[in-house]
Amino acid sequence: MSDVQQFLGGGFDTHSVEPQTDFAVLPPGKYTVIVEKAVVKATKANTGHYLELTLSILAPPGGSSMLDGPFKNRKVFDRINIQNPSSQCVEIGLRSLAALGQAIGLASISDTDQLVNQVCIAHVK
Repeated sequence: MSDVQQFLGGGFDTHSVEPQTDFAVLPPGKYTVIVEKAVVKATKANTGHYLELTLSILAPPGGSSMLDGPFKNRKVFDRINIQNPSSQCVEIGLRSLAALGQAIGLASISDTDQLVNQVCIAHVK
């Protein structure tokens, strides 16, 4: 764990900057996104692995261009089980991974680098 003081020179005065007031939840819809990061991580219980995805919104529902707006560059995160003691979790995860791979035009996936910088549609619920 890191100490805030180490990075902010003696601590952080919470009154020194204007606080963030609103961070609206994304409304449900289909968003054009780009995969910014894809990393395989061990589960907390260390009994399996999942693919952690960081997606950045490029366009809002409807696919219109988004030069400015409340959702520009907002992040969407997903975790896809790829190894788990529960075969049902793995089945659901592999179906999600298949949908992602097919959406970006991959017939097979062997490395997370294949997913990065790929554009697809994310269904936000």
